[in-house]
Amino acid sequence: MRYPLSIKQIRKNNKRVEFVGSSYGLFCFTGFYLGEDDCFDRYVIWNPSIRKSVTIDVPYQDCICEYGDARKNVVVGFGVCPKSLDHKMVRINMLGIPYEYKKLGYKHDRFVRVDVFTLSGGVWRRPLTKLTSKWFHIYIYGQTSVVVNGFIYWLSLYKNASAIISFDLTSEEFTKIRVPHKVSHYHYELFKLRESLGVVQWGGSKESYDVWLLDNVSKSFIKLYTFTLPNRWKVVGFRDNDQLIIEKGDEYSVDNGVRRYVAELVAYEPDSKQFNKLGFNAGCYSCTSYTESLLLLDQPDTL
Repeated sequence: MRYPLSIKQIRKNNKRVEFVGSSYGLFCFTGFYLGEDDCFDRYVIWNPSIRKSVTIDVPYQDCICEYGDARKNVVVGFGVCPKSLDHKMVRINMLGIPYEYKKLGYKHDRFVRVDVFTLSGGVWRRPLTKLTSKWFHIYIYGQTSVVVNGFIYWLSLYKNASAIISFDLTSEEFTKIRVPHKVSHYHYELFKLRESLGVVQWGGSKESYDVWLLDNVSKSFIKLYTFTLPNRWKVVGFRDNDQLIIEKGDEYSVDNGVRRYVAELVAYEPDSKQFNKLGFNAGCYSCTSYTESLLLLDQPDTL
C-alpha cells in the first residue's frame, strides 16, 4: 500500500511522521512540514481503501497563543463522530505558565488549551464544553490515542496519579476515568478490545501483566486475566479474536558485521497460553484492526 504524497512530503522534509489514530477505516498522521514560505503542523487524514486523503495545515503563527508555543507539549486525537460521521481532531495543549503570569497571581504551573477541528467546518475552534479549572494540573502522555465507540481515550497524570481522559466525539465533553488498581509504580497501555477500552497493566518488573476491560455502562474495569512475558517483549495490540499481538524483541541479526535488532510479531492465546508466529519481522509501536469504509469519497483528492 502506497502512502499519499502529503505523508511522503513530511517524511522527506522532516524524516518523522507520527501516527495519531484510526477510526471508521481512516488513518490520521501528523508531522512538521517546512514549506517554501512558511512552516506548518501538517495533519493527514487518509482512507487507504479508496486511496484518498485530506491535508490540514496549521501555520506556525496559528500555533502561537497567549501562553507560549502550542507545538510544545501538544497531544492530538482523531476520531469520527458516530452520529454525524464527521471527522474530528482534538489538539490538547499543555502550556507552562510564563514567569510574568506567575507574578500576576496565577497559582497553577500549567494551563490546558483545547481546540477541535471538524472536516465539515474546516476551522479550528474551542470545544462545546471546557475543561474545568481543577484539571489544570493534568498531563497527558504522548502515547497514541485509542478511539472506541465514539470516544477518544488518552493516558494521563492527574495529581501525580495515573488516570484516563476521554473525549466524547458527539457532545465534546471530557471525562476522567480511574485506572484499575491505582498504584504509583504500575504502568498502563490503552488498546481497543471487544469494541471497548482495554487496559494492559504491569508493575516495575514488566514481566507480569494484567488485562482489564472497561464496562461501557458502569465505566468500571473488569479484570480478564493475567499473563507473563519475557524481558523486552511488549504488547502492541489485540486481534479481533481477543488474542494479544506481542512484539518479540529478543532476537538479533548480523549484517556485514553489524548487530541489528530484529522485532518479530507473535500472537498470544490467553486460554492455551501459546504463542504463534504472525510472519512479520518488523518493529511496531501499536497495532489496530481495520475496517474498510467510503468516508472521504466526497472530498477533493489530495494524493
